[in-house]
Amino acid sequence: MDIGSLEGTWRIQKAIIGGKELKGEAFLVFKANKFERLAQGDIWKRDFQLIPTGEDIQRLDIYPQTDPYRGELLRGIIKLEGNILSICHSAPHEKRPLKFSSPTGTRTVVSISIKEE
Repeated sequence: MDIGSLEGTWRIQKAIIGGKELKGEAFLVFKANKFERLAQGDIWKRDFQLIPTGEDIQRLDIYPQTDPYRGELLRGIIKLEGNILSICHSAPHEKRPLKFSSPTGTRTVVSISIKEE
């Protein structure tokens, strides 16, 4: 996976934080090393960096620009399988997740998205 393969609009099909599924329509829009999360009238702008691992799952560092975590580092993992994008990231100051799960009581976020045509 490279940054170019992420470009475009992705509809979030499922999002979970702390074991609870989030409701409502949401999208991720990627362009170069930036993306926006559009949900419930909010637009969160974020920069990101892919960290190759040599495996299907890569590391992802997210640098929020306009949301409540502005100025913090969110450590995550990312996997692209065809038109399905899976992202899992921790809250600031927490360790990088090792799998795509969001246990109850955590602030870990998991999202599964499908690329829009």
